[in-house]
Parts: sequence; C-alpha cells; structure tokens
Amino acid sequence: YERFSDNLPMDEYFEFNRSVIFECLRISDLVFYNVQILTGNKPALFKLLGEFSENVKELIVWDKVNAQPAICNGVMNSQFEVLIVLQRSAPESRSFKTAMFDRGTLSNVWNIKRGKKVDKSHGAVFPIELAEKVISSFAEEEATILDPFMGVGTTGVACKNLCRNFIGIELDEKYFKIAQDR
Repeated sequence: YERFSDNLPMDEYFEFNRSVIFECLRISDLVFYNVQILTGNKPALFKLLGEFSENVKELIVWDKVNAQPAICNGVMNSQFEVLIVLQRSAPESRSFKTAMFDRGTLSNVWNIKRGKKVDKSHGAVFPIELAEKVISSFAEEEATILDPFMGVGTTGVACKNLCRNFIGIELDEKYFKIAQDR
C-alpha cells in the first residue's frame, strides 16, 4: 500500500486487529475477518483467536488455487488465507441464523482464484467471487454490509450486484476514489 503499512510490531498488530474485531462485533452479530497467516503475524493471529475464542463460530479456508510464489529461498509458497467467522450471539451453534444456503451445499474450504488488480499500487485485492460468496451465503437481500478495510471497493461492488446495502471505510483517498468510481 502506498499510504499504510500493517508491518507493525507484534503487540501493535495484535492491538490494532483486536480493536477492529471488537468494534465489528459491537455493531454486527456476524463478522467475517479475512487474514493471511504468515510467519510475521502468527503470534498475533493466534493470540486473537484466543482473545475471541468464545466468538469464533467457524474458520473458512480460502484456497487461492495457485500458490503465491515464496518471497525467498526456504520459504513455502502461500496458497491460502483464512476467514475467521465470529458471532456475538450463539457462536457455539454450528447453525447460522442468516444462512442463505441449503444443508450440505457449502463447505468451509473455498477454491477461488486470487483477485485481479484494479490498481497497480493495491496488492491485496481479493476476488469479487469471494465477497459474493460470503454475502450471498450469509446476508439477506437489503442487509447492510460493512467493510472496514474497503480498499478499491470489491465488497461494495459485490453488494451492488447482490442487492445489499454497503458501508465502506478507507483511509487512503486514492483507493476511496477508485472504489467510488467502481
């Protein structure tokens, strides 16, 4: 990213993500939090899972089909990310109150290729298919979806395609403008 780096010291990275998840759970019953587990963030992410263990409802593995090439020798290629599904009410139940899918039709491993870059400077664009799968599977029409890391607006486009309302938050004015244009 041009104007923001999440390459924070581990304690700051944990606290930042903890505060975002806490706020999302304060205003929404169901939260999907997408993270890539890397060597540098594992301690913070596992600590987050512990911090919110009573709210973790499910883990979804997003298999990006083709592994991202390793950054250097001796490093495994990274082919997946995780969507941590948190719920404020009844997280211990495996059943989702807002499930928009039939029994036996939705796995917790999703094979969806990486997103195409909308802007060269934004390297973390996820595919619209991923956003659409979450939204169409767990949110009724006319529901309001919040994306606290809007980026170039992929979730907003998915919401528009699926007749959902959308609220996006983005710190970078350049990405915000791209999202508005999309």
